[in-house]
Amino acid sequence: MEFIEYLSVEYGITNGDHYDYVVFPSFLNMGTPLEDELAQRKCIVGLINDEIIKNKMRDLLHWARPEFGSYLEVELVKYVNNVFHAGILSIWNEFFLLGEKMGVDMKWISEVTPRERGLESVYRVFGKAWGGVCLPKDTKAFLNFAEKGNIKMPILRAIISVNDEMRDQYGVREEHWNKLIEQKNDQ
Repeated sequence: MEFIEYLSVEYGITNGDHYDYVVFPSFLNMGTPLEDELAQRKCIVGLINDEIIKNKMRDLLHWARPEFGSYLEVELVKYVNNVFHAGILSIWNEFFLLGEKMGVDMKWISEVTPRERGLESVYRVFGKAWGGVCLPKDTKAFLNFAEKGNIKMPILRAIISVNDEMRDQYGVREEHWNKLIEQKNDQ
């Protein structure tokens, strides 16, 4: 049962009459939440199509130019976003494991590969499992959600498996990727 249905069933209060309910997921990094909040590239808000509430949210988030969707669309964007991040990190970790066995310099490969246009991603930070809060939680929650709906997601299952293997062999990345990129640039 969705939260808004729960409030209606359990307490007899309804969205729009007794309260206004919006979904506003964050896209913030653990190491730089304030900076990320003030310089958002993606600000989405889920709500029932209500121009008054949209205008209130536009005023509240004036610096971020919010875009609006349904509750489900906005929640799905949050999960898809984190699954993509987890997938990119996991692919780099698979390459790292391969490179370790082959005895090649994966740091060099990670610097040269993204020079191709469109691959400038900062997610070439590899060598440990992705930790933090959102990626482990959201990837597992999304897989659970899909499986309850009888939707098979073998790539997502593999992403989680690769991360578990990296955690077991190399530990969990404690540093935020911004710090790792800064350290690399200082060298």
